[in-house]
Amino acid sequence: MATRFCSECNAILTADAQFCSACGTAVAATTDDSAGYGYPLQNKGRGGFRGVVNEGFGKYGDFTGRASRSQFWYWVLFVILGHVGVSIAAGLYFFPLAPLLPLLWSLAVFVPNIAVCTRRLHDTNRTGWQQLWAFVPLFGWIYLMYLCVQPSDVGPNDYGPAPDW
Repeated sequence: MATRFCSECNAILTADAQFCSACGTAVAATTDDSAGYGYPLQNKGRGGFRGVVNEGFGKYGDFTGRASRSQFWYWVLFVILGHVGVSIAAGLYFFPLAPLLPLLWSLAVFVPNIAVCTRRLHDTNRTGWQQLWAFVPLFGWIYLMYLCVQPSDVGPNDYGPAPDW
């Protein structure tokens, strides 16, 4: 039998659950085998990886709202893969400005990175200013990573309603 997820908070549900144990949402009794099954990002129908990238650039300078863990880590994956791809392309083509391509990529995603990280911190009910920990040598990046892997607040918090995916 497939795993079921809550439609509100994406918590794993037991087979006979009538309510989500994490957020208390009523689980709809349905005869449709596809409803409530599969991976959480698939339940929402928001486009998965491509949807995260579109939202990351679509909310380029939006430092309000919340971003789920999956949204944040898909964005990080996109930025890393993009940087690797641009770096490989810069190494393959020998024209005078090729070494600047990775720098241009970093500049293109600089503001969206800060915005997505701010929304991720908002999802854990922390201010986006917590990103300043990154300037503390060694310990800062580790602590910021720790903050970003924390579970989301269930339901609305000081920064808005829970993300819908």
